[in-house]
Amino acid sequence: MIVDSSALAEQVVFDVLVSAFDSAGQRCSALRVLCLQEEVAERILTMLKGAMQELVVGNPSYLATDVGPVIDASAKSTIENHIDKMRAKGCKVFQPLLADAAHTQQLTNGAFVLPTLIEIESINELTHEVFGPVLHVVRYRRPALPTLLDEINRTGYGLTLGLHTRIDETIAYVSAHARVVGKVFVLSGPTGEENLYALKCRGISMAERTGPLISVQSVAVDALASEAEDYRLERLLIEISISQNTAAAGGNASLMTIT
Repeated sequence: MIVDSSALAEQVVFDVLVSAFDSAGQRCSALRVLCLQEEVAERILTMLKGAMQELVVGNPSYLATDVGPVIDASAKSTIENHIDKMRAKGCKVFQPLLADAAHTQQLTNGAFVLPTLIEIESINELTHEVFGPVLHVVRYRRPALPTLLDEINRTGYGLTLGLHTRIDETIAYVSAHARVVGKVFVLSGPTGEENLYALKCRGISMAERTGPLISVQSVAVDALASEAEDYRLERLLIEISISQNTAAAGGNASLMTIT
């Protein structure tokens, strides 16, 4: 998620909590890296840490619980090893304080990982996805936005991207240059993935025939091989869906209806 100085801090914090820590961060579209413009970073981080302190970690069968366990003990160990490694590197690590000794003891009886915030210098420090309630925070200066997007693109993957800004030019620029993400959410968290299509191999070995081995764009491999049908070129383009929460933009909403 990229946040600039025009964003509403309260809304950012709400969306970050939901995107990073719901389902113990074990969702395909969960927020992994929060990029804060330098001028507003300290204020948002102060609010975010205060909000994290209010999260209830525990048995998900209770309605009061905000963060349940991760999938198993192996996942818990992998996540905590990453947290320990980043702490040893000198990164600032924040975790909410537990209420009492009884609560601490309760969390030893399951695969619980405390919601964690880790401040890093660059996205390049992350070599793999940490699948759990761990949020990495990067600060950036406004002129360095193109560099930040280049770093995001160099990761090679990104299911969704959240963007908190009220500047139309920034929305257009990020949407055009975030090449590795499939969906951009404006003024909301990066949630709501969709499965659009799948490719399935027919099991024909390469020694038996030449040409395509899988169906593409719903065109059968036999038709492609015989050149009876061809690819629809427009379907080979990268498609990015942009979802904008206009109700969160502020101002006089009735102005949007003027034609």
